[in-house]
Amino acid sequence: MYQPLTLCPGTQYRLSAQSRQANVLADCSVEYLLVSIGDDGQEVQDSLLKVDPQTDWLSKDASFVAQRAEGALWVQALCKGWYGAPSGSDDDGWMKVEARGISVVREDLK
Repeated sequence: MYQPLTLCPGTQYRLSAQSRQANVLADCSVEYLLVSIGDDGQEVQDSLLKVDPQTDWLSKDASFVAQRAEGALWVQALCKGWYGAPSGSDDDGWMKVEARGISVVREDLK
């Protein structure tokens, strides 16, 4: 998943998200990345949060300070599979990851 963001540099934000996986044997993880273009014109990927979901919804939060005004939130899921079974071998539908309730909100510092 990819979502463009407009941020205020130097401002603190909170990323909140929920995730789950169909079966813990799928050995899945979900990573939330802030992707932007650096001053040198190269892509910059900042990992904001990495979660190992359970079979029930798992809520996680992370705070970060924006470095650039524009970027995109990328959500990447990876399932290693049972004993390293490749993702393409998901005939029974158990190597599935879901994410919901994803938000990025400015935090008011007092």
